[in-house]
Amino acid sequence: MQITVSLLDESKESWFFAERELPADYMLKMAAARESMVKEKGPEFVQGAIPAFGSQLVEVVKSGAKDDEIEKAVLELGLAVVVVDRMLGIDDTVLKQSQFVLTVYQDGMVRYDRL
Repeated sequence: MQITVSLLDESKESWFFAERELPADYMLKMAAARESMVKEKGPEFVQGAIPAFGSQLVEVVKSGAKDDEIEKAVLELGLAVVVVDRMLGIDDTVLKQSQFVLTVYQDGMVRYDRL
């Protein structure tokens, strides 16, 4: 399980790039633990999760945060993706072998591809 994240400025130029290997078993365990809470909050919450964590990553990076804080924000964004994909019915076996490619735009919109 991998995540690749690019943050774009207003000119759609990348100003931050991260590529990380995610601990698949841990991510799936954490996603499963959050599943009932996410179901209770409803579809709007699920739809907004990835942009919310993408925006949070932008804020963390822009603030000049330390590497460990950036790593945590990348991990949280990855977890949001795994939770959403599980809610959409994507099998854990598929998720373990996935590469998540996210592009976070200046306005908070996130383009998400799973390879």
